[in-house]
Amino acid sequence: MRPVLLADMIAAARFLAAIPASRRATETNALFCRAQIADKVMKRLRRPHVCWGNGSLMAATAGLQKRPESFASDPDFIDALLHILTFQNERLLRHMQKKSRRKAWTFAAKRYRMAHSQRNEARHGADKTTGGKC
Repeated sequence: MRPVLLADMIAAARFLAAIPASRRATETNALFCRAQIADKVMKRLRRPHVCWGNGSLMAATAGLQKRPESFASDPDFIDALLHILTFQNERLLRHMQKKSRRKAWTFAAKRYRMAHSQRNEARHGADKTTGGKC
């Protein structure tokens, strides 16, 4: 998915403010999924998705009914914006956890390979003709 900009969050909040509060969580998830699928289509085919655009949240809300731009004092708009911000924050946290797990796994695999090669050298001794490279 493309990076989420402030304008994307405002466009998504305008869309979410137009629907009932009980459906906002599911629509937020669907909106992010649409943007992610559109981004994959954009990367693969090098052209925007027919309905959902180029992979940004703003493009994913382009064909949907939205409320007119409102002030920050509107409670529905603030609630919708909070849904977007919360979902984006959870998404980033999941990404960071995956990244740290991947780093930990790589480090553990490297340690295992080093220990395994040292154990084999100790068990069999270095081959004198090849200098221990085989």
